[in-house]
Amino acid sequence: LRVNGTSDEFELVEIVHELKKDNPELAELTLYDYTKNYEGAIQMMDKVDLTLSWHEKTDTNKALDLISKGLNFAVVFDTAKGQPLPAKFNGIKVIDGDTHDLRFLDQKGVIVGLRAKGKARNDQSGFVQKVAA
Repeated sequence: LRVNGTSDEFELVEIVHELKKDNPELAELTLYDYTKNYEGAIQMMDKVDLTLSWHEKTDTNKALDLISKGLNFAVVFDTAKGQPLPAKFNGIKVIDGDTHDLRFLDQKGVIVGLRAKGKARNDQSGFVQKVAA
């Protein structure tokens, strides 16, 4: 179950987590989501599988530390559809996140590479990472 979709709030995670504890038939339900809320992600690691979002204000050293602890970061690249993503980003293995959205199935401690889509293809804020040509 992808819990939030568009927010970085964890109230719904808490509610569903409590429902899982009280209802054995929900025990196999995996909660997952994306978030920019790094501190919240650390506190919620035992309740929800979170993939952190790399953005224009990401502290690279903090991000690399979190990756070393087994968290993943989704990074949007300016890679065109059909082209391969970079093999590494900041020395960390990149996997292709466009093959599916079930982030809880991903290897841990990696970069989940995504290709820029829609308006993001023209992003100049630093959110979309440039790939050397």
